[in-house]
Amino acid sequence: RWIRKIKWSDGKKLVLLDPPYQTELAQEVIDVLAEKAITPESVIVLETLREKEISYPEEFQLFRQKIFGKTRIDFIKAGESHSAGTDI
Repeated sequence: RWIRKIKWSDGKKLVLLDPPYQTELAQEVIDVLAEKAITPESVIVLETLREKEISYPEEFQLFRQKIFGKTRIDFIKAGESHSAGTDI
């Protein structure tokens, strides 16, 4: 896929994800981003179904979550451990 070809380690990044809700594409992309070791300054914004379970890698920190009806928006910092805590 094209996402595997991008060089993610070049400076700050903002990654906006709005995959089709009824697929596992969100989880697949999150996993690829973790493999690519994007920079610690990177922020990922993921739009998904409110009930959708996403497993974030340990190096990602969910720092904010917003609910709009059936939609959930997760804000994730890359390059940090879950043990740093969250501000949801």
